[in-house]
Amino acid sequence: MPTIRRRVRTKSNETDLQNQILHYLTLKQILAWKNNRVLYYNPILKRMSKGKGVTEPGQPDILGVIPKEGRMLAIETKGKYEAIREKQETLLARLDKAGAVVIVARKLEDVMQYFGGVK
Repeated sequence: MPTIRRRVRTKSNETDLQNQILHYLTLKQILAWKNNRVLYYNPILKRMSKGKGVTEPGQPDILGVIPKEGRMLAIETKGKYEAIREKQETLLARLDKAGAVVIVARKLEDVMQYFGGVK
């Protein structure tokens, strides 16, 4: 009997992780949101197009503001074996240098570690 291989659903897993993180941040009373790509209507193509040039390349998946500190929160979510792209690494380094809290999360615990778990 042949072996059946299951395809790893990275994007779905990444979306699940993003939702878990957003739920956790809500419980911690941290204002955060999913940073969706900018779309605009292209009248020439008569369809929605990605906003290339409109936004900074490599933007993190989740943005937020940490209360009391007022610091920006930038979270890039990745699958277990997924690598960070060069543009993402560059922007995350710039955000870190500017004073933002930058987290690369492969699991919810990566975010919980920074904020001290569930309280």
